[in-house]
Amino acid sequence: MSEPFEDVVNVDSAIPPRPQLASPRRRLALWILLSVALTVAVWGQTLRFGFVWDDTYFIVRNTALRDWRQAPAYFYDRDTSAGANRADEFLVFRPLRNLSYAADYSVAGLDPRWWHAHHVMLHLVNALLVGWIAGRLSRSWIARLVASLLFLVHPALTEAVAWVKCRDDLLAAFWTLLAFGAWLRWRAEPWTWRRITALAGAYGLACLAKDQAIILPLLFAAGGAWLPGAAHIAAPASPRTRVALWTSLAAVGVGYLAWRHGFMGRTSQTDYLAGFLPTMLTMVRVALLYLHLLVVPHPLLADYSGMLPSQSPLDPRVVSSAITLILVATLVWRARVRQPVITFGILWIAIALLPVSNLVPMMQYLAERFLYLPLIGLAWAAGDLAARQAERRGPVVLLASAAVLVAAALLAHQRAAVWRDDLPLFEATVRDTPDHALRPRRNLLAALLSRGHVAQARPLAEQLWARAQHDSTLSPRARAEYAHHLALIDLRTGQPDAGRALMSRAIDLDPTYAEPYLALGIDAGSRGDAAAALSWFDRAAAASPDLAAAHANRGVALRELGRVDDAEQAFRQAVRLAPDDPMAYKSLAALLWSRGQIAQTIPLYAEAARLWPDDPDIRHWLAEARQAAP
Repeated sequence: MSEPFEDVVNVDSAIPPRPQLASPRRRLALWILLSVALTVAVWGQTLRFGFVWDDTYFIVRNTALRDWRQAPAYFYDRDTSAGANRADEFLVFRPLRNLSYAADYSVAGLDPRWWHAHHVMLHLVNALLVGWIAGRLSRSWIARLVASLLFLVHPALTEAVAWVKCRDDLLAAFWTLLAFGAWLRWRAEPWTWRRITALAGAYGLACLAKDQAIILPLLFAAGGAWLPGAAHIAAPASPRTRVALWTSLAAVGVGYLAWRHGFMGRTSQTDYLAGFLPTMLTMVRVALLYLHLLVVPHPLLADYSGMLPSQSPLDPRVVSSAITLILVATLVWRARVRQPVITFGILWIAIALLPVSNLVPMMQYLAERFLYLPLIGLAWAAGDLAARQAERRGPVVLLASAAVLVAAALLAHQRAAVWRDDLPLFEATVRDTPDHALRPRRNLLAALLSRGHVAQARPLAEQLWARAQHDSTLSPRARAEYAHHLALIDLRTGQPDAGRALMSRAIDLDPTYAEPYLALGIDAGSRGDAAAALSWFDRAAAASPDLAAAHANRGVALRELGRVDDAEQAFRQAVRLAPDDPMAYKSLAALLWSRGQIAQTIPLYAEAARLWPDDPDIRHWLAEARQAAP
C-alpha cells in the first residue's frame, strides 16, 4: 500500500470528522504503547506455560513437524495433522497451522516458551489490525483504541491465546483481517487484477489456516451493502472486474472445500451429535450462549461436552433463546441506518459463527476458541459506540472505557493462569461443569495419575467406574478406560489383587485397548517375572503397534531375559515412535553402553538432554560418554 494508514476514507465523506484530541503521531504512539503494555501484562505469563491437552497430539507427538521435507504432505496426507496415529480422531485440515508449527520447531524444538511467544505476538498483530480497521470504519482514534484493546484483552479469547493448539484461529483471523482491510481500502478505487489476486490469495490462506474463514466473501458482501458510503462502492468500477472479483473468490472457496473434502475423506468432521433436529435445536441455545460470552464472559470453560441436547422445539430453553435472538435481530435491523458500524459489527459476529453452527456436523456444540473471529465484530461495535458517546460526554466515556478494559484485562489474566498445564486446567473445568460431564473428569483423572496424586485421584476414579457400570450409552473403550484408571490406583496403593482383577475386567470390556496389558506387564516386571512381563508387553504391542511405551517396556523385559539384540530392536522402535520421549533415548543408550558401543550413545544422550535438560543423570552420562569415547 502506497499511503499510510489514516482515519479518513474517501467514500465516507458524508460522515463528519470526529474531534481530534492529539496529533496523529502521538495517537499512534499511545495506541501501540498501550497495546504492547497490555499484551505483556495479560499474556506475558503464557511464556511460562507448557503444552496442554491436545497439544500433545498436534505438536508434541506430531513427528511430521520435525522435518521440512514433510511440509508438502501437510496439504495431502491427513496423517500429518496429528501425531500418535490420532489423525482419524482429530479430523481436520490445517496445513497453514502445521507450517507455522514446523517453523516454531525449527527455531526452538519443543521448548514451549517460543511457541507461546510466537502465539502472543500474532495475537498482538491481530489486535492492531482490528484497531486499524476500526479507525477506518468509524473515522475515530477513540474507536481504534477501544476496539484494539478490547480485542486484545477480552476474557473470552483466553482459550485461543493461551492454548497453542489454537494457532489456526489466530492465523485465520490474521489473513481475514488483512483481506477485509484491503477490501475496505480499495472498495472505492479502480480494481486491478493485482488487487483481485491479492484478495483471493489472502482468502485462500485464511481458509488453509482454518475453515471458519470460508465466510470471507459474505463479509465483503455485507460490508458493501451495510457500511457507510455503500451506495458509491457496492462493487468494483466495471462489470468485468466485478465478475472477476466474485468469480475469483468463488473459485477459491469452492476449490478449498473440494480440497478439504479430499484430504479428510468427507465433508463433515462427524455425524450429527444428536441427530439433525436435536442438534439444530441445541444450536439455538448455543447461539445465545455465544452472545452471552461476548458480552458477559463468565463462566468460561475449556470443555462444553457436558451440554445436553434439546429434543423438542418446545424446550423452554430453546424457545427463550429463539425469542431473545429474534429481538436482537430486530433491534439490529432497525438501527442499521443510524448505527451502521455497530450493526455491521453484530452482523459480522453472526456471519463468522455460521461455519461453527453445526449445519455441517462438527465434533462439539461450541468452544470458546470459535469466538476469536466473531469477536472482531464486537470490538468494532464497541469502538464505534465509545467514539459516538465520547462526542457527547467526553472524558466520562473515556474513563468508563478504561474501567471496562482494565476489568477485562484482570479477568483475562486470571483466567489465563489455569492454562499453565493440564492439572489446573482440568481442575477448573471439573469445578464448573455438571457431574454428567464425563470427559473433563476423565482428563482430570489422567492428569492426577500422571503426577502421582493417587489419593486425590481415587474418589474421581471410583465415581467414573460406578458410572461406567450403569451407563449403557458409554462405549466399551470408555468403560475399559475407567476400569483401567481405578485398577492403576489399586496397584499403586497396595491392593494388587483388586487391581489385577479390574485390569482383567478392562481387557474383557475392550480387548483392543492396550493400556491394561501394559499395566499388567509393568506389575509383573516389578515382581521380577520378566517372562510374564514380556508376554503382557507383546499383547500391548499387538493391540496398539504404534504405542511406544509397549516397545520400550518390551526392550526392558528382553534385556532382563538376556535377549540383548531383540532388546535393542525394541528400544529403537520406541525411539522411532516417540522421538519426543527422552527415556526412549536413555534406555537405548544404556543398552549400547553395556555392549561397549559408547560412541553410539553420544547422540542418543545428547538428544535426551535436549528434550530433558533438567535431568542430571542424562547430563552425567552424556559427559561420561564424551570422555570415554575413542
